[in-house]
Amino acid sequence: MRHFFYIMSLAFIAMSCGLPPETDGGQSPEAAYTANIARAKEGDPVAQYKVGNALCCGTNKKPRFHNTREAIYWLCSSAAHQYGPAMYRLGQIYSGAITPEGLASEGHSGDLNEWKNLPVAYVWFSNAQAHGVKKADQSAKDVWTEMSVEGRKSAMAMAEHGLKASCGSEDLRSKTNS
Repeated sequence: MRHFFYIMSLAFIAMSCGLPPETDGGQSPEAAYTANIARAKEGDPVAQYKVGNALCCGTNKKPRFHNTREAIYWLCSSAAHQYGPAMYRLGQIYSGAITPEGLASEGHSGDLNEWKNLPVAYVWFSNAQAHGVKKADQSAKDVWTEMSVEGRKSAMAMAEHGLKASCGSEDLRSKTNS
């Protein structure tokens, strides 16, 4: 019996390692959305983060569920409450490190270059690092290395003026993609 629990524990650990980081404890994106949307609307930054993840980066293939613009809205709302994981996820979106499935359902080609904005990604990773997300340090360094000189200047200007003022996806997408 003891071996059974040991084997089951190992199986659970192995399966857990395979869960994508954007799922909420193995919940489907729809279940995570449903479980968190009321609290998100009330201003709970963790719930806002979970709703943003559910809308943006879920693993199911239901084309009408995912909505990248709305995901960015909820992640930005969470980030405005100084929630580091939301800042990190925004950095991932704008660096092109994750593939938001919602692009195709919004009538876009699915090309992440539409959302990729390295200066914005750098600032989000830097903010995430400042708010306790340790893995954001390497992500910021990677993005910095990939950026052009103009992109680095843009990132520094955004960092000086604060990114909070322009958190809307349209504002961010209109900035340089350097």
